[in-house]
Amino acid sequence: MKKVVLILALFFSCIAIYTQANKQGITTETITETITETSRYKLYQTEATYVLLKLDTQTGKIWLVQWSLEDNRGEWIANELSLVTEVDGFVNGRFELQPTKNIYNYILLDKIDGRVWQFQWGFEPENIIFEKI
Repeated sequence: MKKVVLILALFFSCIAIYTQANKQGITTETITETITETSRYKLYQTEATYVLLKLDTQTGKIWLVQWSLEDNRGEWIANELSLVTEVDGFVNGRFELQPTKNIYNYILLDKIDGRVWQFQWGFEPENIIFEKI
């Protein structure tokens, strides 16, 4: 009998906690969205199977990240210029990459002051372009 009462008490406690959490709107999706919105670094998939772009959302710096099942892994800086200064203020989530219809070109947006750049990535350094629009 004591076991049944204990199990029922535990069951109703779990339901009460679950109900309270749902009333407050706390979900794993909410937590994930919060982390995503404030993360310093963000990875963007490209159309190339083994290449991702890593963006520092505080400074606008961009890296090419190549993954592989063999030894062809690596990370290379594509834009090493910080687009903000300490005076501007470093804010997570300030920069965002938007893909274009050209698989090698992205638009980098400064979400605070609206500045934009064209970023073209490539496998050779001479194919990498980073220009203010």
